Amino acid sequence: MEDSTHPPIPMLPLFDPLLILDTCVAVLIVLTMPESESKAEPLPSSWPSDQGPFRLNDGNTYVEHAGMAVRADRFRAFNIGN
Repeated sequence: MEDSTHPPIPMLPLFDPLLILDTCVAVLIVLTMPESESKAEPLPSSWPSDQGPFRLNDGNTYVEHAGMAVRADRFRAFNIGN
């Protein structure tokens, strides 16, 4: 019989360092999570709650539309909201 000319198959490492690192990070995250289910209370909004026009520190009058402050003159010019 002839000897094989193929190089020997290298042995695989017994552990994967990246898998161990990922597992340690996951365990750390789980251990540092709060145990009680506390609900965050919403902070009071700095925007006016009504839909009427309001004035900011820059001197312009704004209206709230879709959660954004839009200058009132532009709001009326595009006829938004009618």
